[in-house]
Amino acid sequence: MAADTHPDAERVLRERRIRMTPGERVEEGLRASLFCRHVMRAGIRGRHPDYSEADVEAALERILWGDALYRAARPSGKVLEP
Repeated sequence: MAADTHPDAERVLRERRIRMTPGERVEEGLRASLFCRHVMRAGIRGRHPDYSEADVEAALERILWGDALYRAARPSGKVLEP
């Protein structure tokens, strides 16, 4: 159980997940992933208001992929602080 979730709310959420189809679970996971990326972009913009949208995306890629994969995938790309 999540520390900040009331047990009754946790029960309702668990029951809802049990009733979901596999496709609905995938859709919910995708929505959660997109929301997290939105929040991460907002954090990058807040820390680096001078970044262009391309810079924000590059910083997000660095967070998601890790430094080694980012540098391998984008050898000539900017290495920006997220």
